[in-house]
Amino acid sequence: MSQSLEEALNETTPSERLRELAVDFRAKIRFAVAQNANTPPDTLIKLFSEAPNFVLNNPALSLLLLENPCFFKDLYKSNRRVFQQFELPKFYLNWALDNSESEIRASLAISPKIPVSFLIKLAEDKEPGVRVAVARNPCTPVQILDKLSQDDIYNVRRRVVENSNTSSDIIRILATNCNQTFQRIIAKHLNTSKDILEILALKSDRETSCLALRNPNIPTKVGLILSG
Repeated sequence: MSQSLEEALNETTPSERLRELAVDFRAKIRFAVAQNANTPPDTLIKLFSEAPNFVLNNPALSLLLLENPCFFKDLYKSNRRVFQQFELPKFYLNWALDNSESEIRASLAISPKIPVSFLIKLAEDKEPGVRVAVARNPCTPVQILDKLSQDDIYNVRRRVVENSNTSSDIIRILATNCNQTFQRIIAKHLNTSKDILEILALKSDRETSCLALRNPNIPTKVGLILSG
């Protein structure tokens, strides 16, 4: 073990020295600093971006929260995409789930690394932006997308249309929407059924028709009719 690594792991290493080691070019040194109970809070916040799990498992975490109840928020602000990038401890996910700030809940809602139980709750969130994030999540189950497809907010329904998990049944219902933007999204969707694509290809504006014709699910006969 190198001297630097020994220092990074040693809880008697002075805080200032740990600050120096936190910018070492070797990741294992930086990660060791993130685990050290003597590492200053501001340094842990900087390390959170690349080593969130080490920071969240730091032995001094409980004390840090007592000294600064906003410490979790400070960590989040250092990397607002942390929920999308890492699988994090459930206690931190719960903090985000119950947070009063909709931005934090929305950041959690779009993460493909959270349990379905979280998505179920977030799909009921009072803030439209959070429900939009759930609708955008590539891992949102079809049952939740089905419910969100009936949302009063246009942007929520639009994100449902764009989601690759959206079923052909949901698309069929949404296809009745006269909104041209919806129709163009549906024309490109790989779960759009052949009969809906046929309608869009034959009875829509030129751009929507072209998008439907490019869809691999388009019936061959429709392509022949329009090209003939």
